[in-house]
Amino acid sequence: MAEAALWELVVEFMRRAGTTTDQSQDTPRVRMLLMELHLLGERPTTDEVRLRGGAPGAPTPWSRHVAGLWRQRLARPDASIRGGGDWHHLFAVPHGLVVEHGLEGIEQRLGRQISVAADSLVRLLAADADSTAIASAERALHRQTTALRAWAQTQLALRESTEVLGGYRLRREPPFVTPHPRFPR
Repeated sequence: MAEAALWELVVEFMRRAGTTTDQSQDTPRVRMLLMELHLLGERPTTDEVRLRGGAPGAPTPWSRHVAGLWRQRLARPDASIRGGGDWHHLFAVPHGLVVEHGLEGIEQRLGRQISVAADSLVRLLAADADSTAIASAERALHRQTTALRAWAQTQLALRESTEVLGGYRLRREPPFVTPHPRFPR
């Protein structure tokens, strides 16, 4: 049997957790998990997300909603998350799934994405590209390096954890995270 991709495991995790399609506090958390997948280099199509999140062979209202949120993330990778509640530990869920399934680690995935973003910026600078393309590439590189810093903070929180949340040991509000983080900007 083929190894499941990280995005498939995260969609399955959300489905099993019973996230809803209404505008409750679930939607910001689903958006956050999708942002994390994007930062980790996962790029399934919206159809793949819609089908994976549904019942076997049939999409559901929930899977269509999540696919719509994924479509928005792909269209606007710079978009920030509003109303994310108290989920301050970025990459904690993907990390738990990576460890559980023996997949490539978060550090390696983020490192690869930083390399891709840096290479893109260097190519644009060498080609004397227009300022809009260069600014976009600079934002992408900044987004990835910010993600690596956030992952380092999450690792610290995981080591210093004081309670179990959703199967993963997390401290609710580490001292280095503000109550309403704007990540990535």
